[in-house]
Amino acid sequence: MPDGNEGTFHRVISLLREIKTTRLILPNSYREHIDHLAVYKIGAFDGPQAGDSILADMSTPVRIRSYLQYSVWGDFSAEEALTSGVQPNVKANYAVLVSENYEKQIHNSILQFVSQSKIIESIIEQRKKRKIENKFMELYLKFNPRPKLEYSIYKNIISKLK
Repeated sequence: MPDGNEGTFHRVISLLREIKTTRLILPNSYREHIDHLAVYKIGAFDGPQAGDSILADMSTPVRIRSYLQYSVWGDFSAEEALTSGVQPNVKANYAVLVSENYEKQIHNSILQFVSQSKIIESIIEQRKKRKIENKFMELYLKFNPRPKLEYSIYKNIISKLK
């Protein structure tokens, strides 16, 4: 960094390798507050590199097998849905049903953010809408932070132009 301080890259890569991370659950990157977006971008950029042989002198690379985004305040981006060919209004592509006891634990954890009590009220109200019978749904967006470029699509288009 210009001021001589170290950025997040080295620290995050070291930590992900040290704890042998296999999954990253990151905050939603779509229309969220800048701090949530920053955490998402750090995880989506540094995560794949934790498994690369870069900086091998730091520690042994560890490949992260899956990446999920969770909803912080609002809906997910339709990008994954559109590129997957599913209905664009169904943006989450992974769901888990949890017990009421688990939801109570989440509720109690959220309440620990005392300085944000007004905002927390709306989150608690929003979470009540997740109830399905005697369970609560947790929705996620599974994503590939480093998608490969599919050349065959372009080859077909280019060959038709000849």
